[in-house]
Amino acid sequence: MRSIKSLLVILTIILSSSLFAQADSSNLSNQFQAHLVNGFAFSYLNYLSPAAAIRYKVDVGLSVSSVNNERKNNSGDQYSSQQSSYEEKVNSNSQSIGLSPQFLWISEIVSRLTVYTGAGPYFGYSRNYSNTKNTQANTNMESLTNESIYESSTFSVGAIGVLGLQCEITKTISVIAEYNLTAYYSWGNNSNENSSQSNTYINKSKSDYDSDSWNLSLSSIKLGIGFRF
Repeated sequence: MRSIKSLLVILTIILSSSLFAQADSSNLSNQFQAHLVNGFAFSYLNYLSPAAAIRYKVDVGLSVSSVNNERKNNSGDQYSSQQSSYEEKVNSNSQSIGLSPQFLWISEIVSRLTVYTGAGPYFGYSRNYSNTKNTQANTNMESLTNESIYESSTFSVGAIGVLGLQCEITKTISVIAEYNLTAYYSWGNNSNENSSQSNTYINKSKSDYDSDSWNLSLSSIKLGIGFRF
């Protein structure tokens, strides 16, 4: 009976110590980060020590636009009149994704404020598409429609450098400001297609070409929030 009571006491001490250790912010070993200003990025941060961490980051880009311009002109006199019209539609969209595992060095400046630097490999993919179509006509000539389509896809491989500040608001919530410097080599495929069409003729042309280049990119300051758990 005495041995059972002793075992219960030991288990209680172990469980209590574990609960208090989890409540201590110094033992919180992971963080989720979301950058939502000047670009979208999501990260999972794994602390190796108070001064070092490994971060897995995903940068996401998405844009869609649609513009429709239309105008009509009327001119003439009491004997004749002339009407002309012009309509243009522009649709475009782009998507991009960047993947980067990073090693971070962390240093506390003052209480609740840390600076971190880091580096790691970078892998990226982007796609762009645009379609411009315009139609013009008047009473003295046949209508004419011009259309231009551009599409590209690009792959990138390189390295990324990181410099940021993190301010702890509570034990689990932080605000983050960060710069990224990325050097990468990219190669991709580009396609242009143009056509002109009226009541009497159709003219079409298409070209495809490959491109590759070295690039150096410095991001604007990215602001976000971190949740440590």
